Amino acid sequence: MKKIMVMVIALMFVPLVVSAKVNLASSISIDGIGEAPLNGNSWSVKLTTTLDYTDITVTPINDNVTVEGAGRVNIEEGNNDITITLKEGETVETYVIHMNMVRPKTDTDGNPETGAFVPVMIITVGILALVGIAFIGNKGKLKKI
Repeated sequence: MKKIMVMVIALMFVPLVVSAKVNLASSISIDGIGEAPLNGNSWSVKLTTTLDYTDITVTPINDNVTVEGAGRVNIEEGNNDITITLKEGETVETYVIHMNMVRPKTDTDGNPETGAFVPVMIITVGILALVGIAFIGNKGKLKKI
């Protein structure tokens, strides 16, 4: 009776073992974003870049796995769907990266936005120059205490 019970319990766990997901990739990395978590097969990401491409690096679990769709991938401004397929024998895994590519903000001359650093720096230098000129001009008028 114990043998039959053990056999029934063992057979109950067989579907769990058979249906366990095998990741053919040990890592997937998106240039400008970082490493993608491998707990799913689809990700939505936003990439801000001036380039018309991104580099996707896939590290397979072994040398028998073939990878399609990785490397330098051309992208356009807006939504891009990038499909990566890994194959080993009869096992096939597909990952989809839903990438929203946006361009960095630019000023009226088409230059990338630098923030307020340059104007603040120019104003600061100008104020320091005026203070220096005023100090030098009043140097002879100062009284010693």
